[in-house]
Amino acid sequence: ALQSGDQDVAENLTTAADLNTLKNDRHYRVKEVQAVRTGFTYLNLRSGHPLANKALRLALCTATDNRTICRKTVGGLYTPGIGILPTVIDYGSKDVKDPTPYSLKKAKAILDKAGIKDTDKDGWRELNGKNISLTYLTFSGRNLPEFAEAQTDFFKRIGIRCTVKKTDADTHWNKLVAGDFDLANLTWNVMQSGDPQGFMANFTSGAENNYGKYASGQYDSLYAQLKTTKNTAARRQLFTRLQQILKDDAAVIVGGYYKTNICWSENVTGVTYLPVDYYWITKDIKPAS
Repeated sequence: ALQSGDQDVAENLTTAADLNTLKNDRHYRVKEVQAVRTGFTYLNLRSGHPLANKALRLALCTATDNRTICRKTVGGLYTPGIGILPTVIDYGSKDVKDPTPYSLKKAKAILDKAGIKDTDKDGWRELNGKNISLTYLTFSGRNLPEFAEAQTDFFKRIGIRCTVKKTDADTHWNKLVAGDFDLANLTWNVMQSGDPQGFMANFTSGAENNYGKYASGQYDSLYAQLKTTKNTAARRQLFTRLQQILKDDAAVIVGGYYKTNICWSENVTGVTYLPVDYYWITKDIKPAS
């Protein structure tokens, strides 16, 4: 649409090749900003589901090389990280330690130690006497299908069968609410109110958006403390500790931090971009002539 002249400004191009095409064309401008949006995967921890098993979750996290996925699979449109909050905001993510650094060897060892083995030698591991077969939900937008496919490929390398099911956004959210998934990825603006407290509420027990049904008394206690803490330094420490609990429990898989963009033609001027979503059109955008 930009190239045909049907529009003058486009936000959120999610193909690195398209971005490079515009960057190399003097008739267009491209601005990229490290946003406050995290790409992550909910894991279904409900009783009776395979991922209620912590060893299996830890193995999946250990088997996933999100650094390579961010830098190569999605062409640098995401920045890899450990904590669930983007490192571009100073809320403790840089201090989160990685309990599951990438290693296929260690991931296999975790499964072997937990007795999750391929006893029938068909190439797939079993849990409680049954072959593990996971369903990974995704939908088109911000490279989510690419993450799902790449992560699933890593799972298969350690003997965990996982099928990616790409749906539309409405179906995706309906299945999240119903708990009809094993893994489901999405991106989330963590700073909708200028502070990530509201986002971190999604992992408290009983929260409406706690789609994986994660439950931790320690997490709930620290979050309750966060709600009444005003000191900035103390809040930062609490955010760090909350993120660390999620990582240690392998409650989610952090994909990376989205690098958003805006592109415009030489026909307009005054285009700018902030790291927050949804505020793109301003009074400063006007015809270049």
